[in-house]
Amino acid sequence: MAFELPPLPYDYDALQPYMSAETLEYHHDKHHNAYVTGANIVTETFPTCDQYTLQGDAFSRAILENTPVPVPLEDAIANMSVIDAVFRSAASHQWESPQKA
Repeated sequence: MAFELPPLPYDYDALQPYMSAETLEYHHDKHHNAYVTGANIVTETFPTCDQYTLQGDAFSRAILENTPVPVPLEDAIANMSVIDAVFRSAASHQWESPQKA
């Protein structure tokens, strides 16, 4: 799925006198389009990676094969702290810092 630059829903001169038509045209057609182009390059270059599934699979293999867990427990706890903070932020509608374990 490629990202596309959406057309402006108004004319370039619609924001005058606060922004000139030339500035808005440049911002939309060049600046904003550069972000769209960059997003398309990144998504085409890097495959999607679900780190939690990969870590879960590695953890399961380590348990089943009786080998050391490849991800330190401290990293897993820190990740859970961040995820908890994201959920608390969503519930409170405010920034919530991760809590130290």
